Amino acid sequence: MAVVSRVTEVSAVSEVSFDDAIRAGIARAHETIRGLQSARVMEQEVLIGRTGQPEGYRVDLAIRFVLDGQIVTELPPFPNPATQTADFALIDDADNA
Repeated sequence: MAVVSRVTEVSAVSEVSFDDAIRAGIARAHETIRGLQSARVMEQEVLIGRTGQPEGYRVDLAIRFVLDGQIVTELPPFPNPATQTADFALIDDADNA
């Protein structure tokens, strides 16, 4: 079964750290988007106040989620080509038919 997902962008700001901003962005997205699968940090920015000191940490996230009806809790294992075999007798039979 093929799985189709979509990506949306979220920006989050924290006064504490980049890590806190990432967690806040993911938590907020989780409240409104079903089927979250992953988040990628696209950009980070330190916000500087009038005193010249850091006042905030902003992150832009690309959040991937699976479209409704296709929630996958566990993906099937990826086949290992080194251990795959083919039954050539079946292939020859199909060519002769």
